[in-house]
Amino acid sequence: MGAGKTTAAEFLTDHLQRNGIAARFLPEGPTISEREHPLRIGPTLPHPRAVWLDATIDEYVASSLAKWRAFAREADAAATVTVCDGLLFHGNMTDVLLMDAERQVVQRYVTTVVEIIHSLKPTLIYFRHADIARAVRAVCDERGSEWEAMQVAWKVGSPYGVRRELRGFEGLVELYQGYPGQSHLNFGWFSPTFLRDSAPLTVIPSPDPPRSAPRNGDCGPRRPLGKSGGCDSSVDESSERRRYGETDLDAIALDIFG
Repeated sequence: MGAGKTTAAEFLTDHLQRNGIAARFLPEGPTISEREHPLRIGPTLPHPRAVWLDATIDEYVASSLAKWRAFAREADAAATVTVCDGLLFHGNMTDVLLMDAERQVVQRYVTTVVEIIHSLKPTLIYFRHADIARAVRAVCDERGSEWEAMQVAWKVGSPYGVRRELRGFEGLVELYQGYPGQSHLNFGWFSPTFLRDSAPLTVIPSPDPPRSAPRNGDCGPRRPLGKSGGCDSSVDESSERRRYGETDLDAIALDIFG
């Protein structure tokens, strides 16, 4: 939350395109211009912020994996880089977590998704907050009280939150503090084959206090993001061409999550 996933994904998409590599940005959910999302389940259900009212955990997981399989087939046939905005560990996986699925179920779901997209040789980029409580507070302050109330009602009021007796903003923070252990931050789940055959995993500490990564063009037409989320003036166009242009990007999927 508030780690700069969207702005970084947009920046990377633009950067790849500027270097002559076909790329598309896939947002976290439906947009006004694209109301149907190839991966998300929640927006298709009657209660998108209470999916537990519309499906069982098994039904939801099966539907999500079917979408991932269709997405992988399409991506494998396309000569385009897809830069995903938090779609591996956020979105559908968050719903599975909020439905209060057992940890093993969440783990099996994530590893199955990874197996499905393995042939795409995905690169994983993770933005990490050192102080989650401060980060959540800053994001809520930036986005306003109505957005904060929506997040609390949705997530703290979920089966996951209710069973743990979470309350209010403090409960939202506690949820996100427990989120890594419940869901995904054990990268040992990923098979040695996946880690060997895929592009390297990149973990980037988010700025503290959090702020978004630069919008398209803020770093100039060729500069990438530095590790702090700011512009990296030390990297020139030729090195970036080596970094991206000579990598097997014909069907690679970059996932920006945090």
